[in-house]
Amino acid sequence: MNNKKSRRRTALKITLSVLILLAAASVAVGAVYARYRARVSSAGQINMEYGFSPDSIFLLADSKDENGEFTGRPHAEGASERYSQPEGWNMVASDGGVYQVNMILSNEKQIGRPAAYSQNAYIEVFATAGVSGSDDMIIQIETESGSYIATGTDVSEGSSVYEAYGPGRLYRFVNNSGEPISWTLEGGRSVMIPLKITAWGDFDVPGALTVIATGVPD
Repeated sequence: MNNKKSRRRTALKITLSVLILLAAASVAVGAVYARYRARVSSAGQINMEYGFSPDSIFLLADSKDENGEFTGRPHAEGASERYSQPEGWNMVASDGGVYQVNMILSNEKQIGRPAAYSQNAYIEVFATAGVSGSDDMIIQIETESGSYIATGTDVSEGSSVYEAYGPGRLYRFVNNSGEPISWTLEGGRSVMIPLKITAWGDFDVPGALTVIATGVPD
């Protein structure tokens, strides 16, 4: 009888150990494939943040090869190759009032694995309420298709952006007719669109600007 109980206890311990290992592995895998979102302090005045939604739209690091040609820059991540995440914004004016960031809008995070379906991608910039002068900021995006100035509106309390980032001001890029600008990411093939965002404002207090990439299937 004691031997049976001992065997049962041993089997139970083994089962619990396996379950714990599986749970730990699940958490680790989830962390590896989670959406990237990081704050980068720039000149100690303003934090720049990147948000991704949905997971089939990505903002990647911008880089050029030895010939000055645009290229995605992969880096090793475990057994796979993945494109680098965006880097920090650069202060381009001596008075600290102008920041600029280069990045890539893409449907491919892992090399050779683009999203299967086509999407219209939108870029927005969110300024937290802590950014001084956010009401008067000028934010511009430059891509191969042209240059556009954003139109800012206060974020409504209870909206998805408000729930994610809190009170502040959302800047959307529009054309001359006031219609939102989107970029097409065709499914089934790699699409990479280089873009540059410049922000002019009064950044005399700590705050955050968040670049948000969203997509709507065609």
